[in-house]
Amino acid sequence: MRSILLLIFSLILLVGCSSERAAAPPPQAAPEKNNFVPLQAGLAQQKESAPLPDDALIVDLIESAAFAAPFVAQQVPAVDGRAAIALPAGSGTDDLVGRVTMSVNIAEAGTYNAWAHVYWLDGCGNSIGVQVRDTPPRTAQDQIFDTWHWVRIGAFDLPAGHIPVTIIEREDGIAIDYVLFTAAAAFKPKDAPDAKQLAFALDGFADSFDRSPGHGLDDWELGGEWKVEFSLDPNRIPNQYALLGSGAGYATIRDREWNGCRIAFSVRPLEPGECGVAMNNSGGIAHMIPIQFPTHLKIGQWHRVEILRWAWVTEVRIDGELFERHTASDLPPDVAVTLTVSRGVVVFDDVEVHALDWELDDGERRDIAWELSAGAEWGRPRDGSAALIGRHESIAPDTRERKVADIVAEVADGNVAIDKDTGRLSCDGPVTLDRVAVLYEYDKTSTYDVGPYHFTKAQLPDPDYLDFTEEEVGQTKADWERRPRTYPLVGTGEKSAWLAKAGSWSVADGVLRGSGTNAILQHSQEILAAFAMSFRVRLKDADSSCAVELFSMPEMPGSLVTFEHGKPGWPGDTLMQAGQPINDGEWHVVYISATKGELAVRVDDNAAMEVGLPQPIGGQLNLRIPQGEAEFDDIELHLHRSWSTGLVSAFDRRETGWIQEGNWKDHGGIACVLASSWVTLEAKAGRGMMRTKRRFTDRDGLLVALTINENSTWNGWNADPGHVHHPFDNIVAELAGDGGAYRLEVNARERSATVLFRNDQEVTSVPQDETFPIEYVGGHAPYKPRGNRIMLVQQGADVMAYVNSKRILVYTDPEPLAVDHAAIGGYNTNVNFSNITVRTITNGDKEKEDQEGAAVDYVPAVRTAAHR
Repeated sequence: MRSILLLIFSLILLVGCSSERAAAPPPQAAPEKNNFVPLQAGLAQQKESAPLPDDALIVDLIESAAFAAPFVAQQVPAVDGRAAIALPAGSGTDDLVGRVTMSVNIAEAGTYNAWAHVYWLDGCGNSIGVQVRDTPPRTAQDQIFDTWHWVRIGAFDLPAGHIPVTIIEREDGIAIDYVLFTAAAAFKPKDAPDAKQLAFALDGFADSFDRSPGHGLDDWELGGEWKVEFSLDPNRIPNQYALLGSGAGYATIRDREWNGCRIAFSVRPLEPGECGVAMNNSGGIAHMIPIQFPTHLKIGQWHRVEILRWAWVTEVRIDGELFERHTASDLPPDVAVTLTVSRGVVVFDDVEVHALDWELDDGERRDIAWELSAGAEWGRPRDGSAALIGRHESIAPDTRERKVADIVAEVADGNVAIDKDTGRLSCDGPVTLDRVAVLYEYDKTSTYDVGPYHFTKAQLPDPDYLDFTEEEVGQTKADWERRPRTYPLVGTGEKSAWLAKAGSWSVADGVLRGSGTNAILQHSQEILAAFAMSFRVRLKDADSSCAVELFSMPEMPGSLVTFEHGKPGWPGDTLMQAGQPINDGEWHVVYISATKGELAVRVDDNAAMEVGLPQPIGGQLNLRIPQGEAEFDDIELHLHRSWSTGLVSAFDRRETGWIQEGNWKDHGGIACVLASSWVTLEAKAGRGMMRTKRRFTDRDGLLVALTINENSTWNGWNADPGHVHHPFDNIVAELAGDGGAYRLEVNARERSATVLFRNDQEVTSVPQDETFPIEYVGGHAPYKPRGNRIMLVQQGADVMAYVNSKRILVYTDPEPLAVDHAAIGGYNTNVNFSNITVRTITNGDKEKEDQEGAAVDYVPAVRTAAHR
């Protein structure tokens, strides 16, 4: 029935949707006291979890399954976790030999849907293989990390009797404790046995389509023309994959329904047409949101669409700007989410759906627990004709340590004042409310995660590796065996994740160990963004010490967080010294957050220390040991993708914050220099630029920083040479505003100079001689180094350019331009760009606070302690 209704979705624009309600009628006489029941604080109807179907079979793996190394029994996470069978990060085998076996007793033959209760560590550890009987193995995978949840395995036609089930190793960093089978096709489990009960049901779905077609689209019910964009090029990488729809069709997220949710996805129209989102229940389409292009979306550009659907409200945003807001008489509960294409060709990627925490008070269910102010006269009508009656003072929802994000009310009579920040309803006269709904704050922080580094192995796998199915491998070169490359976790070359600059550093016994006098280990990726960091550290003895240095660059010390140093001769200024002693020979967990103009540091469960943090222009992150020996483990970095005064574009997913001009491709070509995320400009003739959609005002300065890597062309299996690297000539970084622009050109003028322009007029340049940080050497790899960091900064009247952390030029403008956005690109070139940061510069004042700039909320020992 759903499929038939969805096929005609293009005939439906909006069902059950209306504009905001008109103003309330004039107030009427106050209700008599005997007409309403006084409101009692804290009374709320408890929500119940959906019961299990009668035929549900749940297998407890710890009790019933057989397994051996590399699988282990473990509590995941280590604190407040669940007993599970785990494949810890770093313990995977090259030949994927790990197996967990069990048996399921099917009472009656039929079609059964299988689910697994899992914990994924991150995007490199978020899948298992599952084989039921002798059927081909299925892949259970999604993009929900760092929390226990159910993932769908698929549907199986099973006979009665004992059925063998095997879990097959695919990736490490995973855990599983229960498997569920049921013939109820529409059932989606939300709770697992012995799970902690939450105040509301959490549910989520995410799909970035980073898999080949051979791995299927089991999570989707498809109608019309859909396919995963895919290439058998052996150097393909995840961001080349997306879901493409053409003509008239639908893609429904299978076996998942939401009673209030946040829907977000990236979309790129390739030709004029219309797409949309349908929210439908078993009775048909309940709500349809059409989006036209080029009217609402630009052809050939990526956009981010976000939809909030809760209570009787639907809010749509495109690239962060409000597109429309509708209120309806009602929005039916338990709706499925469907992507639609009515005409044209559209690419979808990075789809996310998350349940929202909201409550309704409608006079019948009475779900909201209210708190009354002193002297408040509020109650409920005895005849049930409305939800609430108020006459004096205010009420507010009992938030239970949650924050209110929005509140809406339907007013039958009178006037009520609504505080959107607290959810407080106030009146100074009679008011009658038909219903009230409260939306609680949800996490809008989106991070680019670096790591975690667990140091269980000295080599890291190439993050660009993805596995083909056996059938797909058969379509490539017959004697070719797909194996991921690796690169050093700690080393001295540009391919290392951590660069040893001074002292002795090694990876052994599952930890990072450093020693020496002023030993320095530098992270290979520059970090200029608002970010959070966590790690575990153990100092060898009372004379040992360690520190973390943030936002540094050569000859410009950054902000220093020290732990038990207090020694003379320590280089640089100490910004903060942790108050708790950690040189007791024990492991300690450290949390660092640099956001909102503050640096916050916490050790273990102690209170955080905070200081004001200027935003300098350096971006190096260093671990330091002034003396003695220290061990580090479980290092994680979480960079904010967008905050009030900046953005980071990592290109590990679709980046929707840019307008592209010219021939750009997500992850086009190959990169022999490892770069797990990039966007490619192919401009062998002509120019290509990308400009930020956002404008950054109210700042002391602005910077744009970018990494360039050589792009390559794949010539084929039997070609000689098999691939060719292109020189990255004429690279452009720009800071611009309505009054003009500063433009930096690197490797320009036949690779002889770097030039700075002001409004297209050259103002200064520097020759690229033997002292310049980039050298053209020709041959197979034309430039040395093969990856380079470029930064253009305006700070006051000074405009400065840096290459590989070395300042190469400075220009003082007698009439500084007011710049508010950035652009990157080039001309007559072919190049990969990655790790782009655009950020304002402050001189110590706190940055503006907003939802996107909130610090990442760390709970002690969630992932980190699970590995020790």
